[in-house]
Amino acid sequence: MKNCVLTLGYFDSLHIGHRFLIQKSREIADELNASVTVVTFEDGFLNLINRKNEEVYLLNERTPMLLDMGVNDVCVFPATKEFLSISKETFLEHLITLKPKAIVLGSDYTFAKNAEGKASDIKEFFEKIGTKVYIYDLIKKDNEKVSTTKIKELLKNGEIEKANFLLGGTFFYSGRVVKGRQKGKEIGIPTININIPECKIKIKNGVYRTTVTVDGETYPSITNIGKHPTFGDDNFNVETNIFDFNGNLYGKNVTVKIHEFIRGIINFKTEDELRNQINDDIQKCKRNI
Repeated sequence: MKNCVLTLGYFDSLHIGHRFLIQKSREIADELNASVTVVTFEDGFLNLINRKNEEVYLLNERTPMLLDMGVNDVCVFPATKEFLSISKETFLEHLITLKPKAIVLGSDYTFAKNAEGKASDIKEFFEKIGTKVYIYDLIKKDNEKVSTTKIKELLKNGEIEKANFLLGGTFFYSGRVVKGRQKGKEIGIPTININIPECKIKIKNGVYRTTVTVDGETYPSITNIGKHPTFGDDNFNVETNIFDFNGNLYGKNVTVKIHEFIRGIINFKTEDELRNQINDDIQKCKRNI
């Protein structure tokens, strides 16, 4: 990682503020003929700082996203009590070992035990040894700071389009296709199911217009997210019908992008009522593609 521009942040949602920092890092790296290294933490970090352990994007999701944005390396610090309890001085020594040519971070960046380290401490320490530090103010929209907290609130309210705007991309669930209850197939609307890790955020229960990417191809789809009260299932499910698709996807890794909230969850009295409603939902999704 020698000869790099370090970009510091948890980057748990890679929203437009995070993307701004990465863009600036790339510009600075080009000037210095350096690479860009993002310094982040393992999943579970939020739990250790007494926040609800729900990630917008897990580490295995945001790492390829960062690489797609032009980041060259991702340095992952451990999400352990021991590491989060280190002193300011020890944390700064960790950064020195990465041999940065410059450092980029947001003005709200904190580090070390009890978050006692501030962005200004990094600037003071590194500029004494000749390493330039760039601190950027937080991005605002409608006079409100763009934050992961705000995005999580929007996702839980089903305001997916507003969340996607602040994310600078489309929120998604990803995972391996597993066998479900087969109820969709029984009613003539086959679906795929993916398991969602416990620490991934659970958005508002409902039916959404989505797209599914598998093996490099993207297909329009509709997804039921959350419970299935008609079948007495209170588990959190991500169950997707891919339009006009025939094929076996069991065991495949897929990405389900969430574009639009269609309706809330309904407890239907009969499977016929469910089938008719899903067909109506599909037609609505197709009109909005």
